[in-house]
Amino acid sequence: MDCRGVKKQSKTSIAIHSSHGIAHERYKYAVQFLMINPLSPSSAPTSHIQATTASFSKSLPNISFKMQFKAIALTAIAAITPFTAAVGHAIVENHCDNNAYLWSVGGSVGPQQTITPGHTYSEQFRYDPVSGGIALKITRVQNGIYNGSPQTIFAYTLTDTNTFYDLSDVFGDAFAGTSGLLVSTSNPDCPDIWWPNGVPPAGQKFTSACQRDADITLTLCAQPPK
Repeated sequence: MDCRGVKKQSKTSIAIHSSHGIAHERYKYAVQFLMINPLSPSSAPTSHIQATTASFSKSLPNISFKMQFKAIALTAIAAITPFTAAVGHAIVENHCDNNAYLWSVGGSVGPQQTITPGHTYSEQFRYDPVSGGIALKITRVQNGIYNGSPQTIFAYTLTDTNTFYDLSDVFGDAFAGTSGLLVSTSNPDCPDIWWPNGVPPAGQKFTSACQRDADITLTLCAQPPK
């Protein structure tokens, strides 16, 4: 038997085993980091992710892997940057003489919000991982979405470049008989939605789109657009 060949084979086996061990450790560290700090469109601001990545990389056992890990993490940050760019707001202004009641609904139903005359409700556009879009459901009575009252629904869907928005009614027309409902945007190039007397005109399109950084406002008891 050639003992030299055996020794050489043993060294090779040890090297392979060691390589697998390092790969396994790297995998464990990567999984641990991603479980604690998942990268998603709704994650923390980029600066926070960078700080967390730097902190975690200090605990890595291998200098070269630290560099690889930072490179991977920064690539991931760059990939999600479009999702963390500035976005606009959905705004509801109450110009009526009575309270309006609003619920922000995505994968779950938010708490009832009371909009008193002359006041507004505002939320930053967001993406819901369950429903995709968000529906701002508005009634003229408390608990209206739970008792079959007429609802006006101001809905939006956020994408990487645009915000799609629309207006609809269910269970009747909640604002019928008022001066009107107007959906307008902070970008003059984006189309308005106008419902005279608070009811949807026959044959009109009620879905539009605007740049994602524009604010979009539904005015209750609005005056006609100029």
